[in-house]
Amino acid sequence: MLGLGKVGRLVAGVAVASLLGGCAAAATPSPPTPVGDTAMLQSKLDACVPGGPECTVQLPAGTYLTKQLVANGFHGTVVGAGIDKTIIQALPGYVVGGPGYPLDNPPSASNPYPFIMAFGNNSDVTVSDLTFRVTAHDPTTGWYYPPVKATQTWLDGAIYVRGSGRFTGLSFEGDAGTIAAEGTTGVNLNNAVVLDHSLPGSVFEMTRCRVASTGNGFELFNFNGSATVGGSPADANTFVNSSGGVYNELEAATVQESYNQIETNLAASGWYGVWVYKHDTTPANVTLAHNLIAENAADMSGVFVSYDGPQSAKPLGLSLTNNTLVVGGNGSNEGIRAENATGISISDNTITGKGTHAVDLKGTADGTVSGNTLSGFTPDTSAGSAQIYLDSGTTRNRVTCAKPGDTVRNLGISNTVTGCTAAQ
Repeated sequence: MLGLGKVGRLVAGVAVASLLGGCAAAATPSPPTPVGDTAMLQSKLDACVPGGPECTVQLPAGTYLTKQLVANGFHGTVVGAGIDKTIIQALPGYVVGGPGYPLDNPPSASNPYPFIMAFGNNSDVTVSDLTFRVTAHDPTTGWYYPPVKATQTWLDGAIYVRGSGRFTGLSFEGDAGTIAAEGTTGVNLNNAVVLDHSLPGSVFEMTRCRVASTGNGFELFNFNGSATVGGSPADANTFVNSSGGVYNELEAATVQESYNQIETNLAASGWYGVWVYKHDTTPANVTLAHNLIAENAADMSGVFVSYDGPQSAKPLGLSLTNNTLVVGGNGSNEGIRAENATGISISDNTITGKGTHAVDLKGTADGTVSGNTLSGFTPDTSAGSAQIYLDSGTTRNRVTCAKPGDTVRNLGISNTVTGCTAAQ
């Protein structure tokens, strides 16, 4: 993907476009037509490009029907009249740019992305107080998606940003009967928000939002900055039949995700409540605290953490503390799984379920697991499982159980296990 200039700030909503110090022009939703309100909304976004004084685009109450909206170098705010009052709804039949992967080149009228709104090239956006809605299944005509080497027909997200984005008081609504899954068709919305290839100093904030029936609540891809998701009880987000976020290839990032409610009750899924992945050696720090993660889908676990770089680099400082995880599904699920991480802390969480492990460490070194209240995850002696599992690649981890009956299977080297029952 192409690089960016200086990062910016994001917000969604649209109706009155007014440069600070200038005039304002009202916008109202038009009757449903094949093109809906696309041209009007695009004109309001265009007024905030490129850069310059911060611009505000206000959208009064009403339902706005639209195809793709593109703004490169947007600096400003998009604000509505409130959730369920101002609604931006995707029209069916989105034509996505091509050939090849559209996100390899900047968004434009000739290369439209599979998003409702795409803010590229040093955008600085704030979006607040409105609803994004996608009702149609297969809302695009098809576009190539490299991760699965196949053509997809879903929208990859409601909002795309290269730069910085702040999102508050928003609702993102996919279809209640399905979520997007990579490599599938017949679905409609994969992400609420995607922040892509940010530069140092970028900002991502998501507060007081609700996300329903999407693949992911958000995805930060190659993120290099500061992220806050929730952050306090008053700013909590709610994710229903959606992941609570994907941190994909974190760079030099500081992340706090706290006080959010993440709940999935689907017949089948195969995903995680929160997913953290890092591959380079720049330091990053992630804190997940005081979240409720309830996953009752088949093969859908609570938190998954993975690092695939050299262990000597120790680039990922991770703390999972005071979270409540409830894991159901088909019994193959896990509470927290960490692969090839170094120095992580998993402490004082409440983890309940019937899956394979409450805590599963694979190839992980110098971590701490302590004070966690565990129930369920009954060991299967024939499979060698346990509530806390340390595989043969783990080393120098310290495990302290909250009660003597908690079971641990320790296959690693130089791990210290205290106050636990050894699983056979």
